[in-house]
Amino acid sequence: MRLFKDLLRTAAVPLPGLLLLALLLTGAAASAQEDAAPWRTPEPLTEQDREDLLRAEDYLNQIGTVHGRFVQITSTGHFSEGDIYLRRPGELRFEYDAPVPLLLISDGHTMVMYDKSIESASQIPLSQSPLWFLTRDPIDFTDTVEILAVERGQGALLVSMLGRSALGRAQVDLLFSDSPLELRRWSVVDEQGYIIQVSLVDTQFDVALEDSLFQYRDLPNVGLEERSGGDN
Repeated sequence: MRLFKDLLRTAAVPLPGLLLLALLLTGAAASAQEDAAPWRTPEPLTEQDREDLLRAEDYLNQIGTVHGRFVQITSTGHFSEGDIYLRRPGELRFEYDAPVPLLLISDGHTMVMYDKSIESASQIPLSQSPLWFLTRDPIDFTDTVEILAVERGQGALLVSMLGRSALGRAQVDLLFSDSPLELRRWSVVDEQGYIIQVSLVDTQFDVALEDSLFQYRDLPNVGLEERSGGDN
């Protein structure tokens, strides 16, 4: 419950994050022992919890495309922002504002992190990203993640879950405003306890998005002709 209250307390401040995803892509994060994992303890789901999970699933599955701004902050105090584009299934683009040189693109199969400052790219299969389930079609909370808790309060709904990423497991918390339901923020906690929070700002849904937003082969020195893994 403390995490939920903390999220609500900061709801008026645009919060934040994908640096964790960048760490996962570059292999900079290390796994901790499972018994030291900083995640919350699973709580038994009530009938109300299950109903709210179905509502959240239905809402997310109705989203085809998203364009907006994101604001990111990490538990170490790093702040950044930029533009987010989502086209389900599988396509994502996070373009960071200067001076952050990062560009993250998913074409539906592979997630690529491109560092514009050195024209270098890293990749993982999209299925190994901690946010993979958000791009799926359909989204099903009972399929690939473990639900840790569902909480309600102050016109908001929090869904906390445990999923698996490229370098281990990660807790993902989705914060929705309610009446009507709308995704406002997510946070990711890795096995080290490193936290990223990402807020969505000026969000537009079901807008036309160009195919080129989700293509990365024309970026300088990408060189990703050979692929490993997939989105199975």
